[in-house]
Amino acid sequence: ERRKVIALNRLGDAATVVRREFLVKLLTRKTPPKGAGIFTANCLVRDPSLISDYQGPTVSAELLGVDASTGLRKQVTDLPPTGDARAQVLTLAVVLGALEARTPKDAWRGGGGGYLVRSRDYLAFLVEQGYELADVERIITGERSADEVYDETLADGQESDGQADEPDSDG
Repeated sequence: ERRKVIALNRLGDAATVVRREFLVKLLTRKTPPKGAGIFTANCLVRDPSLISDYQGPTVSAELLGVDASTGLRKQVTDLPPTGDARAQVLTLAVVLGALEARTPKDAWRGGGGGYLVRSRDYLAFLVEQGYELADVERIITGERSADEVYDETLADGQESDGQADEPDSDG
């Protein structure tokens, strides 16, 4: 069981890197993606404390590539009077940053349990935006089981382990 946790957490770490790269690209837009307004409103109505969650503002700032303490505020205050669309993207960034903070490497263990807006809701929105889920993220959405993904990881690891043990042709 411990080996399974370690293996799936490694997959969770790798998925986080890919997911955050996707988010950074998504949040560079000048206009929000389709469905973002409804998703954002739904999240804030269902879970008003979402944006004040621990690490949420920090992750939001990281995704936008700004300083955590003042960068996000400056992004908003520097908007021109015609910047409503970008303001909506920044609001989405705050919500997605909070949800990303709620989706640690071991989110596969419970799908972000205990929250009103869960990691599976978050991942479903990302899929609507064109994100392709990693197998470990499919555990969170309920498409796969932890045992299935772990068994596949073992099978893949055994194949690559066998190849890695062969001596190099260089000697």
